Amino acid sequence: MGRLCIGVVENMVLICTAGLQIPSEIKYLTMTSRTELLDECAAILSARGSVYGSSRSNHERISELWSAYYGSYISPMQVSLMQLLVKVSRLSETPNHKDSVKDIIGYAVIYQELHDQYENDFGVDDGI
Repeated sequence: MGRLCIGVVENMVLICTAGLQIPSEIKYLTMTSRTELLDECAAILSARGSVYGSSRSNHERISELWSAYYGSYISPMQVSLMQLLVKVSRLSETPNHKDSVKDIIGYAVIYQELHDQYENDFGVDDGI
């Protein structure tokens, strides 16, 4: 499987898979603007919060479940990174799937929020 690269260039999200010949490996997810993409991601996070609870409580709950199943501690921040990697894997198969790009952005935001909250609340960054 090739490596996946994601970047924003002007008003497009650029996704490419390493190892293919240019330009055939480049897929564009055209957005009206970068701001529109980020606004959509914020709306998705808000909607998910209404359904699943706060990102923090949801990721702490997943952390507890995964840690019990795995038999070793998996932090809430690691949960967000692993969820992000699921989306990267899916993009490797379907590189022009807009929802996966939005989900990657969302999980990156959740990671940062968790980092900031744990640092603020406990003076630690969740122990990763």
